[in-house]
Amino acid sequence: MEEYSAITRFILTANYKHRIIPALQSRCQTFDINHDKAPIISRLVHIGEQEKITCTLSDIQKIVEENFPDIRKTINVFQKNVTDGNLTLQDGASIDKICQDLFKLVKAGHVLKCRKYMITNEHVFNNDYPNLLKCLFNVIDESDLNESAKKTSLTTVYDFIYKSAFVMDQEINAYSCLIELAECSSI
Repeated sequence: MEEYSAITRFILTANYKHRIIPALQSRCQTFDINHDKAPIISRLVHIGEQEKITCTLSDIQKIVEENFPDIRKTINVFQKNVTDGNLTLQDGASIDKICQDLFKLVKAGHVLKCRKYMITNEHVFNNDYPNLLKCLFNVIDESDLNESAKKTSLTTVYDFIYKSAFVMDQEINAYSCLIELAECSSI
């Protein structure tokens, strides 16, 4: 970048600026772009009308809420849940419910059941294991664990969210996080 900076301009885009190494960040001007959910909802309504899909506004809003701000992922989830011209969302199938169930399994000492449960429900969170860990972080933060156990658990999940940027297999990383949470004696 420095060699050609006099004759070239670079534009870098990223969903997660914290994943860009500091050496690159220091050479760039940063612009945070905030999105409004309304245009995404309007776009899904438009797609539904054009494709003659029977759907409710509340179902579209739910899809947008769970996948915001990733527009491509939002449209893919919308398409994936259309069968015979009808948008049908599975009741109870949400990333929040999966994280709550995983946390219950870990607390109950059934960590070996967690991997099968995660793999069975990959379609719900679109194999986005870093997002699953982020959701798990929120579930633990809102849990009734004592302060010490909560701090230890949150730090553990944070470490595995960080590691997810470097690991080869996201599913194994997430499962390892659950195993380490289960080994916390105070959980």
